Amino acid sequence: MNLPVHGGDLADVAERYGVAAAGLLDFSANINPLGPPPSVVRAMQNALGSPISLAPYPHPTALPLRCALAAKHETHADGIVVANGSSATIDAAVRAFGARGCVLPIPAFSEYERALNAAGAAIYRVGLNDLFVPRIDSIEEMFARSGARLCLLSHPHNPSGVIYELDLLIELYALCTRYGAMLALDEAFIDYAPERSLIGEASRLPNLIVLRSLTKFYGIAGVRIGYAVASEANAAAMRAVLPTWSVGVLDIAAALAAIDDEAFAQTTLATNQEAREHLRERLTAAGTLVYQSAANFLLVELPISAESMDAFLHRLVVDFQIVVRDTRSYDGLATRSCIRVAVRTPSENERLVAAIESLLDVTALGRSPGARAEVVKNIESGCVGAVDA
Repeated sequence: MNLPVHGGDLADVAERYGVAAAGLLDFSANINPLGPPPSVVRAMQNALGSPISLAPYPHPTALPLRCALAAKHETHADGIVVANGSSATIDAAVRAFGARGCVLPIPAFSEYERALNAAGAAIYRVGLNDLFVPRIDSIEEMFARSGARLCLLSHPHNPSGVIYELDLLIELYALCTRYGAMLALDEAFIDYAPERSLIGEASRLPNLIVLRSLTKFYGIAGVRIGYAVASEANAAAMRAVLPTWSVGVLDIAAALAAIDDEAFAQTTLATNQEAREHLRERLTAAGTLVYQSAANFLLVELPISAESMDAFLHRLVVDFQIVVRDTRSYDGLATRSCIRVAVRTPSENERLVAAIESLLDVTALGRSPGARAEVVKNIESGCVGAVDA
């Protein structure tokens, strides 16, 4: 079976399992369950209410949005790159700085490998530790061996949701700098832990690029807006490999309204934290191992054998109409019985827990041998470099 590399493709799930897409509850895509802020909807409606505003080209590099983002992050517009979703900023970073290869800590978001392959860049994989924290010594060894000039890392980590100590990230940045390499830090989910961001440093540190998404936190994945913050020289290098007019008038209108809606951001933070911790407790009580997360999703290790995963996922979709993210397509997780689940509304989260409890009671699925006591102990006690959110 071909494993999915992204969540949210309900049409594919429906075809794969022979069910109706309309009835599926999607835990595979990490989108804010509150939906778009009313301010964003109004901004787009206002733009559509004046059709003449759609006739002219947008600014070639989205300058109005770059200026607003520069004000938000207290930097200069020339250090901001706006593109058609965070995947486009990943592409731009790779094309601008990945010619000599990339050190890639794994497991990692699949778009990194896709972008590197598309650019013909060599990939030098380095495993994260058991708690999904970078191994600085292993990364240094790989830089020394490979001659790579780029490192890509998600923070919070995807798919685990683990967030790192700032000291660890500064150490990684210093390592990249010693080898003349760029650190591209993908902060697509950092809105859920803004105090851990390095975005305030990105414009002044010559070997740092911070990548951001505006669509997940604000519930507007259908509006493709991503951006990067970097030094002016690095931002110019990224813009040079992007097409002109990479975002449209409606995208810019939506993004401007989103970043100005502080009330929505605070409501989202409070709502997600409460729902995430409750869901983690409930899934743990159901007999699963749930990793600490600072984001709006959880990595869940099921107490079943790897051979039973297909049957588990099939029954979850067919019997309960629930879709989760099968993480076996991630490098480093292929042989583990893990799923990633979004944090949704309380009632939807309870529906997920009830389904998992029911399926884990079915002995035919098979329990995996051996205890995970050491991993559980590490998760509960924490680890240098990882932060409990």
